[in-house]
Formats: sequence, structure tokens, C-alpha cells
Amino acid sequence: MQKETSTEWPIDLGYGVCRLSVATVYQEARPGAGLITQLLFGETYRVLEIDPRKRYLRIECNQNKIQGWLLATQHQSIEPEEFEAFNESDYQLTTSPVSHITFKNQKIYILPGSHLHVAQNELFDLSQSLQFSGSSRPRFQKADREELMEIAKMFVNVPYLSGGRSFFGLGAGSFIQLVYKIAGYKVPKFLSQLMVFGKRIEPSEAQPGDLLIFYNEMQLPEHMGLYIGGERIIHMRGKVRIEQISFMPKSGQKNISGFPNVQEVRLLI
Repeated sequence: MQKETSTEWPIDLGYGVCRLSVATVYQEARPGAGLITQLLFGETYRVLEIDPRKRYLRIECNQNKIQGWLLATQHQSIEPEEFEAFNESDYQLTTSPVSHITFKNQKIYILPGSHLHVAQNELFDLSQSLQFSGSSRPRFQKADREELMEIAKMFVNVPYLSGGRSFFGLGAGSFIQLVYKIAGYKVPKFLSQLMVFGKRIEPSEAQPGDLLIFYNEMQLPEHMGLYIGGERIIHMRGKVRIEQISFMPKSGQKNISGFPNVQEVRLLI
């Protein structure tokens, strides 16, 4: 493991790593501000600004480049070379619904998609660096379509939370992005970005793991989910759920999911 620098006041602009189960990034530097995204254990960020009262830090999350405000008391500073090592090494991604580690003699529960860093010259033997209970997969190991669907199904019944990225609340785009992240792929979060990402294919070519995009009555893109085969979709609608859809509904008929028919299918892997 790399050695991390203890945070001391005043905080300098630089880099940080999340050392909590989950850390909320807010839209504004004030109590009660809306959640914009979340950091999972092991994810890194850049510190861009410190509010005048030194209670919040404006950061840019390395995973999705989203900017927002993090509580200064949740900041763990790292050096630039550590930031590079954390992001370039073949770290492990946790896959268990809930795992736990003993890190610096403290037990921390961590969630799917969290990062476990080991030095590049070490074999992955967590017992020598920290105690880990759970399952994980190497960051650079790409999941096949069957594995991707198993990862997606793990999140069934996770509730909707705008901006959420944890097992206890997910945004619609965060669900797609997190599933692909755990599977070893990097995809955008927002529907507008996903519509120009990957390759558009014909509905007849759709396979499990492909992205389905739905339009509303105004013929504007409105919703998305992952195809799991058998004219079924796994998507966020109040919670992550699996529902039937139809690629070719009758005129004016909506899918059982409540959304108009599939308008686009995109190959992301």
C-alpha cells in the first residue's frame, strides 16, 4: 500500500482519496445542499478550491469528472505520485453487496465498486496489507456479457436516489455506469453522453448488456436501461427492477414498463 499523507490545517489544493464507505459530494458548500454524486472507498479526486470557512472543498471526482463540494473533515490527502499510482495500478474492484476491511486497525464496511489498492510489485494478497472479507475482481479484467448481467442483477431493489452511487441509493445513470465499472469498462453517466457513446445497432442485434434508450411522446430521449434478453430490461424506475419491454409494440401502445417503445440500442462493449 502507498503511504498516505495526514490532513493538517490549512488544507492545500492537491489530491485526495476516499477512506469512508461512501462520501457525499454536494452541489453547494452549505448544509442541506443537494447531493450531486458520491465517492466510494478508494476513489480519488482533485481538490480545486477551499471555501472561505474551510468547511468544504470543491473537488473533481476522478471517476466521472463531476465537480462538487466535499466536507473538509472527510478529506484524506495524498501526494501527486500517490494519486497517479492509485489510478494507474491494477487495483481490485469489490463485487460483494457488502464487504468489510480492517484498515489502519479500524473496520470499515465497503460497497460494490470500491477500490482496493495494492502496490504494483505486490501479488494480490490482502492479508499482508489489510484484512478483507468479500469478493473482488481486477480492474483490468473485462467481464463477459453473462458476468455483466450478474453484476447488474445484484442491484435489483436498490432504491432511486438522485446522484447516488451506493447500494443504498442509485441514480439512473449511476446504475449503468457503476455496473459497467465493476465489470471493467468505463462508460459515461448521463443519457446525453451515452447517446453518442459506443455504436448504435439494430434492435434485432440486441444482446444482454446492450443499452436500450426510450423516447417520450415528444420523440425526445427520456429513459434508459440494460437489455437482459427475452425482451426484458433491467433499469431504474423507483428502484432497480426487471421488466418486460417490446421492441415492436402496436401503434400507440406503450411498454409494460410505462415508457414508449425502444428507439435506440447501443453497443457499449
